[in-house]
Formats: sequence, C-alpha cells, structure tokens
Amino acid sequence: MPNTILRNLSLVSALAASCLFAADPTFLRRSVGDIQPQSDDLTANARAAIYKPIFGVGDRQANQLKGVPRYGELTVGPDGATAVVSYPAEEQLYYILDGEGTLLYDNQKAPVKKDDFMYLPINVKHGMANTSNRPSGYW
Repeated sequence: MPNTILRNLSLVSALAASCLFAADPTFLRRSVGDIQPQSDDLTANARAAIYKPIFGVGDRQANQLKGVPRYGELTVGPDGATAVVSYPAEEQLYYILDGEGTLLYDNQKAPVKKDDFMYLPINVKHGMANTSNRPSGYW
C-alpha cells in the first residue's frame, strides 16, 4: 500500500510540474496590413521612419511573449533615417525586405540591400538610413 501511495504521489507531482512549465498554448497571428504604425524609439526624432509593432513592444498582446521582446516592420522613406538606439538586454536581427540603405552600426556604416540579414549584439548602437529615392522596408 505505501508503494502505491508513493507512486501516485510521484505521478501527481510530475503532472503538476509539467503543467507549471508547459508552453502557453496561445496562438498569435498578425497581418501587417492591419497593423497601425506607432511611435517607437526607432522613430523618435527620426526622418521619414515608420514602425509597425507586430509582436512584443507596442503590441497589445506583448505579455504573451516569453523570449521575443520586439518584432516589427520598419519603413524608412527616401533620404530618411531612424534614430540610433541600443538595447541593454536584446539582440536584434534585421532583414531587408526591399530597397537599399545604410546600417549605422556603432561608429561604422555598412551598405545594405534587399535580402540582407544583420545580427546586432546587445548594447550596440544602431540605426538605418535610406540612401535611395524610394522607401526601404526592414524586419
């Protein structure tokens, strides 16, 4: 009898622990066309920069995310530029959807174009400038 009680107690404990650490079943879906642009640190004091928060900071369901602080669409108009920002606890990935421009990275400038990916480590000052005569889009 004591072995049965211990085995049942172990099963209940294992089940309770798995429930505590189970993934949140929330499914989030967005259509970029439905998202309204919002002010963001990248658009503060910027020239012709628009940010649409898809997930994370600026999104109404940001509290659902556990490991993605922000994910959005950034558009910079012709001859525009974002603010230069850095994040003390966030790595950043940028993907150039369309157009071309310049990545402002620390004290360097690097040309970027459609289909380029960039990884930006924690605490590195960065921004984007559009050097073309048409809008450039970034993820």
